[in-house]
Amino acid sequence: MLRRDGCAIGRLNTGKWAKYNILLQDKLLAPHLPDTNLFHKESLADFLNKYKTVVIKPSGGSGGTNLIKVSTGANGRFIIHVDNTAFTANGLHALHSYIQRLKKKEKVYLIQQYIPLARVNNRPFDIRIMVQRRPNSPWRVTGGLAKVAGPGYVVTNVKHSGGRVLPLQTAINQSTLKQLGNEFSLIKLSWLAIRTAKRLSEVYPTERTIGIDMGVDTNGQIWIIEANFRPAASLFLKLKNKQMYRNIITYRRRYAP
Repeated sequence: MLRRDGCAIGRLNTGKWAKYNILLQDKLLAPHLPDTNLFHKESLADFLNKYKTVVIKPSGGSGGTNLIKVSTGANGRFIIHVDNTAFTANGLHALHSYIQRLKKKEKVYLIQQYIPLARVNNRPFDIRIMVQRRPNSPWRVTGGLAKVAGPGYVVTNVKHSGGRVLPLQTAINQSTLKQLGNEFSLIKLSWLAIRTAKRLSEVYPTERTIGIDMGVDTNGQIWIIEANFRPAASLFLKLKNKQMYRNIITYRRRYAP
């Protein structure tokens, strides 16, 4: 398996960068992947010039930690958003140096175009779709919910940002997507989630449960943000209706490899 730059995927074979490149090879999934590259000074300049706002995150991170949002400001300044706090850097060199100091032990970081997610009460939200399968059986969607970011946060991870979960249809009804028409989007969400799982399982054949985080931007475009091989089913316990949680857990127990 090769990365987009032609190098072999080695120790990062379960990281975000490896999964991104696997999905990128599917011509039907590729349009739903945010443009992504390895983070370095050159890619930082290129992505900021192209997109004006970007997200920088560790390839191996989870839980929304160590995520950095950078926006282009006026007069050569850049706005750096970490958690619910914003800083300013004057010039690209200062920006790169500042990000290098923010980076944690994880050596490999990615840079990605920023997706302006749809909002509920002016807070961005994304969607967790659980896709599971039994041995020798097709992938099925077993759960879905919306994760709404906490006040002032970019990341939607509920624990990290102090956000909340909502039933998927409730979030759509309360969001900026309401006027776009919802039924088709929900059908396409499920279709994309299952196709994502199928593509990844070609490389990771032992996986039986994948939590796929997907976003819908302000124009209704669906984006595949990342796929988690160890998704926490406990997120579904936060919903008033526990049926999806029970389905997910029963599925895992009964059909675990």
